[in-house]
Amino acid sequence: MKIVFVSPGKFSVPPVIGTSVEHDIEMVGKSLYPHHVVIYTRKCEEYPVSTQEGHVEYRRFTYHHWRDYLQLVLEDLKRFHPDIIQVENRPQYISIIKNHFPHTPVVLNMHSLTFISSRLISTEEANHAMGQVDALITNSRFLQREYEERFPQVEGKTYGIHLGIAPEHYRAAEKAKQKLRNLKNIYGIQQGDRVLLFVGRIIKGKGLHHLINAMHQIRNRHESVKLLVVGSPRYGRNTSTRYFRRIKKEAKRLKDCIIFTQFIKPEDMPYMYQLADVVVTPSTGKEALCRVNLEAMASKKPVVTTDSGGIPEIVIDNETGYVVPIENISEQLPQKINKLLQSKTLRKRFGENGLARVKDFTWEQTAKAYVNVYRKLIK
Repeated sequence: MKIVFVSPGKFSVPPVIGTSVEHDIEMVGKSLYPHHVVIYTRKCEEYPVSTQEGHVEYRRFTYHHWRDYLQLVLEDLKRFHPDIIQVENRPQYISIIKNHFPHTPVVLNMHSLTFISSRLISTEEANHAMGQVDALITNSRFLQREYEERFPQVEGKTYGIHLGIAPEHYRAAEKAKQKLRNLKNIYGIQQGDRVLLFVGRIIKGKGLHHLINAMHQIRNRHESVKLLVVGSPRYGRNTSTRYFRRIKKEAKRLKDCIIFTQFIKPEDMPYMYQLADVVVTPSTGKEALCRVNLEAMASKKPVVTTDSGGIPEIVIDNETGYVVPIENISEQLPQKINKLLQSKTLRKRFGENGLARVKDFTWEQTAKAYVNVYRKLIK
């Protein structure tokens, strides 16, 4: 089967500073062997030309505006005669691609609700795109239900398929003792400190303000606790925003117990998880999946999270961590964190359970589920 992925184009595949979307495209593409996979993506300094890696071909074009990028993709795509075209997270690409390839099954893979918001696409255009897709894939059942409710025309064409994780990368980081010692020195983590880890974009929906507010109560019980904040307001860019300035101001009240690392490259993230005793994802927005929880579990770390969106599909409450109801986040977030911090046995048990759980979330399983969808369409 010849499978084409059309990436959004704004960031490169493999990702350098991109979103999780670009990472997902790369990993699924690698896992689709022996099928011939063509990934359309942008040129960048690190990846200036098209390349081939085994069964995966990366076709790279200049990106200034999405319409210009898509036009270059379409011109090149005509020579491939694909069996399947999968568009990643950009519903506005669907109608244009369908006009050029009316007889080729076109799959739309949506990773969130962001790109169907009214500020990015009109209701009319979104409805038209959803009516044209041959299949709609989402990364959680929660997101699948959201799209079915908003777009009745996709009924019978939707598939909620969880994304994967490569646990071996996260487990290997645990053995890099010297690198971990160096990182602790860089961030001022002392022996005996208890470390909470937040990973994600520093935006309101990720709920970092709830965690910083909880730190006051947590420090009353655990004086040596530190919060390591890994991320930036923009993808791969350490810019400032009004929300970020508010967070920094609130953090100053807690003096030196909150450490901001800013953006960390994806390949270095497995080491950051190994610095943590507990990983906290206090999201209050509509999380499609929250990959951070999977990464924490692959790192054998317990999580404290919320019941936002698709998160409960991943984290099992009181087994791989704690799932806090959003409506009770102010009360329960510090309570659950304190409970984990005071019990090494509980942290160990939740961590081991999490590692066992992520075995259900492999990229091979994701790829297999995608292929099952493709075969239905081709028939």
